[in-house]
Amino acid sequence: GKAIVNSLSLKEGEAPFLEQAKRVRRYGAAVVVMGFDEQGQAETVEHRLAIARRAHALLTERVGFAPEDIVFDPN
Repeated sequence: GKAIVNSLSLKEGEAPFLEQAKRVRRYGAAVVVMGFDEQGQAETVEHRLAIARRAHALLTERVGFAPEDIVFDPN
């Protein structure tokens, strides 16, 4: 099996998000991403999708996560 870390969010900004994500990846775990960003909890579908797209890009392009190791919890 694989460990899964619940949860990361962009609530505190990109730098802490990336730092935590790198730590999670170092241990080979998957991650749950919550629907929060610097503006708070997403309240619209558009905002939830924007957060998910941004987090996905950061995790796959900057941290090296496999897409199948990312789970989104839109709240």
